[in-house]
Amino acid sequence: MKRPPKTALLPDGFVDLRQAIDLAGRIEYPDEWTGEEVDAEWDWRYREKLESCAQRLLVQRLAVLSELGDDLKGVDENESLKKCKAELWEEDEERNRPRQRRENVAAKLRQLLHGGVIPSKALLPSGKPIDIDEYVWAGENAQEIFNTGTVCVENGELRAPGSRGKQPETAYVLLDRQETERAMKGEGTRRTEQSLKPALDQCSEWLTALMKKDPDNTPGKTKKAFCNEALEKFPGLSQRGFYDSWKWSIRSTNAHAWSKSGPRRSK
Repeated sequence: MKRPPKTALLPDGFVDLRQAIDLAGRIEYPDEWTGEEVDAEWDWRYREKLESCAQRLLVQRLAVLSELGDDLKGVDENESLKKCKAELWEEDEERNRPRQRRENVAAKLRQLLHGGVIPSKALLPSGKPIDIDEYVWAGENAQEIFNTGTVCVENGELRAPGSRGKQPETAYVLLDRQETERAMKGEGTRRTEQSLKPALDQCSEWLTALMKKDPDNTPGKTKKAFCNEALEKFPGLSQRGFYDSWKWSIRSTNAHAWSKSGPRRSK
């Protein structure tokens, strides 16, 4: 994640996005956050090849038992394979917990930013700061902004990376430190409680609750059906906002099975 040069003069009370994530993480996870989460990357070594990796692990274990002279006739290979899968799955989960904590913190910050709770600015190479509108944090580039710590600016206006036209400037993202701290602690903010719950936030909370109940199985109906239901439940929600909430909720709950909506898998 890119950071402003050490010589850059930041507006009073503002910190770069990396510092903001670290601050928010220490509040959200007071006993677990180490600081390495900010730069942690996903490392799913077994998730995509769980079956073959578990088979290989089982063969290795049976070979060791055989060398030790143990009787393998009583070994239930199916049950042993399930245990191997569970061990590898947990190993993957453990390895990626720092990254998962970062994603959870980033998702919460995005919602607070979109709700207008935390002011944000873009610091241009010239040193001039410009305000970042709240709508940016509900857009499809919000995840990339959190990954890079930067936004693209042209003629003082934010724009999507890769847009045609004049080469844009890369500006550094800054967050209000005090408001970030207050918001993460759940203390009083600049806006009323009602305004902290825009349709996008309500939709994200709804989806997160559903996914947490059954993260390992497909939801049983299409994403489009969920979208239609959400548009009725949360006035003001856009279709684009729903799909952003869908992605965020999957990341924050690790409910990757929901990436493929449809009939529920048999257990």
